[in-house]
Amino acid sequence: MKTIYEWIADYSAGTLTEPEAKVFRDRLENDGEVKRLFTDVRQMETVLKMLEVETSAEAWERLQKALSGMRNRRRRIRRTIAAGIAAAIVLFLGVGVILWRPIGLPPVVATGEITPGTTKATLLLADGEAIALDGLLTDSITVSDGTVIVHDTLSGLQYRQQEEDTVVHYHTIRVPRGGEYRFRLPDGSQVWINSASELRFPTRFTGRERVVYASGELYFDVQADAEHPFVVEAGDSRVTVLGTAFNLNTYPEEQQVLTTLVRGAVEFQHGNASVRLKPGQQAVLDVRTQQLDTRQVDVSLYTSWVNGIFEYERMPLADIMRQLARWYDIGFIFEAAEFHDHPFTGIARRDQTLDEILGMIAKTTGVAFEISGKTVLIKKQ
Repeated sequence: MKTIYEWIADYSAGTLTEPEAKVFRDRLENDGEVKRLFTDVRQMETVLKMLEVETSAEAWERLQKALSGMRNRRRRIRRTIAAGIAAAIVLFLGVGVILWRPIGLPPVVATGEITPGTTKATLLLADGEAIALDGLLTDSITVSDGTVIVHDTLSGLQYRQQEEDTVVHYHTIRVPRGGEYRFRLPDGSQVWINSASELRFPTRFTGRERVVYASGELYFDVQADAEHPFVVEAGDSRVTVLGTAFNLNTYPEEQQVLTTLVRGAVEFQHGNASVRLKPGQQAVLDVRTQQLDTRQVDVSLYTSWVNGIFEYERMPLADIMRQLARWYDIGFIFEAAEFHDHPFTGIARRDQTLDEILGMIAKTTGVAFEISGKTVLIKKQ
């Protein structure tokens, strides 16, 4: 029988059969410890890919030192986890007598430090009033249209369900570039809103459906209510759910609308075409051709931002730069056009500075970055 570390290694290497991969993805979604181990392995893969060849004995010693931080975080099972992660990485890389050793950091030229985004948003009321959501609201408030809003430090704003005879107003939470925000809708559903995104919603849900309007990227954890389906309108697309968790990406610059299902079931509809998703599946709408397809995906690649992580698996550098541009509120120019589609695999924290993220990318791609003000120039090393 395979150990969990062998499962992680085989999954990362792409050697699992589709039924095996499904079993592993289910376990990844439902077992918190397996998910943490998997994240640790991905982090160590990134470290190893930024290193040069050395003997396996030297590399093993270096790897054990690198793992010490993980051991300290979970002392009770530190030896099992550390040994297992190391074994999984070795299996993943197919290591015989070689591993890797550190090299010098490639040039990332910066005239100043660009810090990561923060929790911030603007609440737009029906009468046009704008309220800054910057964590300063600590008590419940009654806004100008009579809606009562409670601030919860763990889940952002929380709308109180209103009496049935109250007037329904529409509010919008708008998150700028360099921001993110989390809150609860009146029905208890949780929403995470990424940079350059917004959600328009009623102060009280009425009628047969619970309808909201989204743009950009949002993650929904929907309160189950079989009699009142939850509907997300995104331009000409429509996502219908009962009780589920899913990620929706509608950024216009991506030229795709991606709906990624974490659990439950959703139906994605665009025009006359529709697909019903199962957990681990993604609906892909090509905005240019209007073609609608589905595919099996590693859900964590599309939802890691909710947990404060950037996770990439052979993602083109141009796609990564668009994502970083929204989070760090920057612009970018490819001086070396050949790197536009260059794939990158790695994992990083969203609270790192921009030059730290770019430094990691530079180590494995042969790309150099020059940061001037709020613009990043991408060149060949």
